[in-house]
Amino acid sequence: DWAAAIDHVVSVKASHPHLMAINISLVSTVTFSGCPCDNQNPVNQLLAASIQAAAQNRIVTVASAGNTSICTQMASPACVTGAVSVAGSRITGAPDKLLATSSLSPCTDLAAPGAQILSTGLNGGTVQMGGSSQAAPHISGVLALMSDRRAGMDPTFFPAIIQATGAPTTSDCPLALPLPPRVNALAAVNALMIRRR
Repeated sequence: DWAAAIDHVVSVKASHPHLMAINISLVSTVTFSGCPCDNQNPVNQLLAASIQAAAQNRIVTVASAGNTSICTQMASPACVTGAVSVAGSRITGAPDKLLATSSLSPCTDLAAPGAQILSTGLNGGTVQMGGSSQAAPHISGVLALMSDRRAGMDPTFFPAIIQATGAPTTSDCPLALPLPPRVNALAAVNALMIRRR
């Protein structure tokens, strides 16, 4: 179903020329230690093919990293090739701290606010929630801002810019791998400014 949903978005791209990001705040019940995890089961292979097709159509697939509190494994589709995997962070001063619940692995690309996020609720009103499912939409939103700033630029280049302009993070996980930077929306958008002499 998830792969079919990605395929559907790709199929309607021609009718929606500004469409440039897919947010997947969904995770598998199984976690994977491999990075990428494409070849660990047929479902991941299918998701990887759909995410690759989206990228070929200039659509970035953003996926929540999951909330298993595991420091070395991640759920699918976040661990799949081509997905931009996002962990949740808490604003604690410099550097921001990754949520203890966020899944981490070498596949984790970015971090974004994921604690006590106030948003719209089902059937109206608002609701406050936390986790990587709240963090991933922050990245999708920044991608949209970047696309607005540089219309026509291939948005699949934007995640690398978000990484390069992001703020450092810290974690309680005893990991010997680089931690994902926390998105700095203003810095990412400003990095696309065309300077004139």
